Order: sequence, then C-alpha cells, then structure tokens
Amino acid sequence: MTAPSPNTTDEPKWVVALASGGGNCVRVAALDGGVLIGDTKNPGGPVQRLGRGEWRAFLDRVKDSAGGADLA
Repeated sequence: MTAPSPNTTDEPKWVVALASGGGNCVRVAALDGGVLIGDTKNPGGPVQRLGRGEWRAFLDRVKDSAGGADLA
C-alpha cells in the first residue's frame, strides 16, 4: 500500500484496503508530508500521524513480517 494522493480539503479522505473484510482494518489518509492512520471500527477515534519517512519504514517493516509480500 502506498500513501494516497495528498488531501486538499480540511476533512481527510480515508482509504481502506479492499481486503479489509468489511471494515476490520486500518485506514489511511494522505496529508502534506505524511499520512494519518486510523481504525475503521472506530472512525471517530484517535489517529496516528506519520511523516513520509516513518510511513515508508512502517511499510517496510510490515513487508518484512509478511515474508516479502509487495505492499507498495
């Protein structure tokens, strides 16, 4: 998964993986310079903001734990 295109409105444009199984997944929204990560089961709940480098490191770590699956 790569970061979606940066959002140009005040409200984040959330993207959810197609394999989420009906919302049991994380969601991401692009911002200038990074992404937001949130829980699809708790859309009004807290979110984590990651910079571009942190997002890349996160994806690399997930990819390594998935046995090298192409997530980007």
